[in-house]
Amino acid sequence: MAGMVILVACGDDDGGGGDGDGYSMLQFFAPSGGLAADQPVRIPFGLGTLNGAFRAEVPDTLEVALIDPEGTEIDRQELPSLGDGLPRRYYSFEATLPEGIYSLITEVEGTELELPVQIHPADEILLVQPGDPMRPVETPTVDDARGVDPICTRTPPCDFHQQTLTSALETGNPVSFMISTPTFCQTAVCGPVLDIMEQLSSDYPDVEFVHAEVFENPGDGVTADTALTEAVRTYGMEFEPSIIVADADGTVIRRLDFIFAEEEMREALELVAG
Repeated sequence: MAGMVILVACGDDDGGGGDGDGYSMLQFFAPSGGLAADQPVRIPFGLGTLNGAFRAEVPDTLEVALIDPEGTEIDRQELPSLGDGLPRRYYSFEATLPEGIYSLITEVEGTELELPVQIHPADEILLVQPGDPMRPVETPTVDDARGVDPICTRTPPCDFHQQTLTSALETGNPVSFMISTPTFCQTAVCGPVLDIMEQLSSDYPDVEFVHAEVFENPGDGVTADTALTEAVRTYGMEFEPSIIVADADGTVIRRLDFIFAEEEMREALELVAG
């Protein structure tokens, strides 16, 4: 899948140390075509070293400025560190922006860091957006794998393969749909976020939970020729994991991509829960 690699935008290292010194901002969003203009977008990012390694210890909060294409500051937010249940911490900036290339700027230990953010025209983006209808898919189930093997790479398999996404949307209940592959995930969070969804599901009995894998038949590994599942193709995914939450009418209310923890998942489910 294109775009599964986490990209790095490095700030200046005033200390002049080696590649492992200093700080960088790690991009946790689609490198192209993921953020749509003129509607709310979520821009998650993390902190790492200059060579892109994740930092285990990060500030509890970060003050982050948003700079427009003309170099003018247009927003500033105090962001909490997120990541309950995940192996790494991250931050999430939210804004509604016209098309263009922006920058997120912050400062850590006296070093200014900058991360470019490209906002694309909404009609060029394949991903569903809040306000769009969900796209029915006959996802694999325990009764009909539909050629996908395995239907869940989690060990043990999750409980969200009892019905197809199409069937879930026909129940008249809110739906939480996750696309992820715990075994072959390249962002190291697919397994944890699926575990979190299982933990949260009992708190939301009126929500239909469905999980779909990324690859049809990965075997012992994934190559450039490994076929993608129908769910990935239908939803225009170029990265994983992603969770899409819809209301009882099947309208997308919230989409979380790349990295999302219990805090944001619960917040999304609260938007549709009765």
